[in-house]
Amino acid sequence: MTALNCRPIIETANASVTVDVTSGQVLSYDILEVPRPDDRAWASPFDSYKHNITSFTDPNYSKANTTVSHGVLFVTGLLGAADIDSFRGLNFDTPADSVENLGEQTFNFRESGLNIDYITYAMLSMVDYDHERLLDHDTLTRTAQRTFSVMYQHFVNNNLSVTNGGYAYQSPSEKLPQDIGTKIDTKKRATGSNEPAANSSMVTLHISRPAEILYMSESAAWICVSILAYLIISCIILGIASGDYNRMLIRPVNSLADVAVLVARSDRLLELARYRSVSSIKKDDNIRAQLAWLRNPAGERRWGIELANMGEEK
Repeated sequence: MTALNCRPIIETANASVTVDVTSGQVLSYDILEVPRPDDRAWASPFDSYKHNITSFTDPNYSKANTTVSHGVLFVTGLLGAADIDSFRGLNFDTPADSVENLGEQTFNFRESGLNIDYITYAMLSMVDYDHERLLDHDTLTRTAQRTFSVMYQHFVNNNLSVTNGGYAYQSPSEKLPQDIGTKIDTKKRATGSNEPAANSSMVTLHISRPAEILYMSESAAWICVSILAYLIISCIILGIASGDYNRMLIRPVNSLADVAVLVARSDRLLELARYRSVSSIKKDDNIRAQLAWLRNPAGERRWGIELANMGEEK
């Protein structure tokens, strides 16, 4: 009977929600308890607040501030949007007040055989526009609940801001302005300040960021440490040992051009290379070469490579 009497139920419950920090997308959620009716959705049905102005000549004498809960605002807009003129209120003082304005076609469907608002049209579309199927109680209840839920979700998420809230959500510390005035009840009696009770709802926030973690077994870790230690020790030994070899070079040898300079005037080595193949030279264990100061037959002293015992070493 809830759907038939147009008395929607707005419920609330504690939930666990996982949200992508970067995009704001809801990745998953879990309802932690049985939903219960949210009385705050109907707590303020167009409550009026006025300042204590006694002078009739004051331009603000007839003005008032109004507060409305999101449930009241949603249902009023959903059901009353089809007849915008009635939003100002009708006193039925004249015959025109009791006549439907068929020229109003802003939030409704008015055509031959059809005169309905948006919520009814959405329910009708779910039964393939079969009017008689909506006469069934179960079908009417199911379509009404589905339509109300979808439209309410859009209402809640419309213009929703993390900092400023929206139609249904607000900051836990949100309060009415100090200069809103004094609340007036339906009997036009001042009831004092309508400062809302402090919101005791607590939100537990856990922020996590994904990180790549490499898990290794203890044996694999010790093997890696041993290899690193061996490489470090080997580099130190090679560094010390290479000092003796580097002292033999009076200038750096970094390219083929440097090697060519060392053998350019080695007559014996070049003559050997001219008459014998590389493979035969490699197989001959009696051939030796040396890097040292040498003298050629002309008596010139140079630093280079020559066959051993082929030049005079100084």
